[in-house]
Amino acid sequence: MEPAAPDLKKTLRHLEALARKLGAKVRYESMRLPGGDVGLGRGGICSVGGRRVILCEERLPLVDKVSVLAEAIVSCGVVPMHLPRPLRLRLQRRIARLAVFSGRAAVKAT
Repeated sequence: MEPAAPDLKKTLRHLEALARKLGAKVRYESMRLPGGDVGLGRGGICSVGGRRVILCEERLPLVDKVSVLAEAIVSCGVVPMHLPRPLRLRLQRRIARLAVFSGRAAVKAT
């Protein structure tokens, strides 16, 4: 079951703050091609001028924005030990999912 919208908003704000602590700028932009509904993707992390930037499709539902930011933060190697429990669990699940896809040992979400 997904958290209610206020919880997702709070989670998104926590993720944005964590991204800033990691030195990453979070930008919400349209990733749609001009004149069409076809998008260039949901978002992710990249480097612009030597600085980390997390781009997120501005029209995504809140739950997908949270997923994009969580995945980008996890890719930075964050160990989510000192985060609020719901956010820590979400990041640990993301780490475990990425580990399965990459063939690495999974991290148990506790």
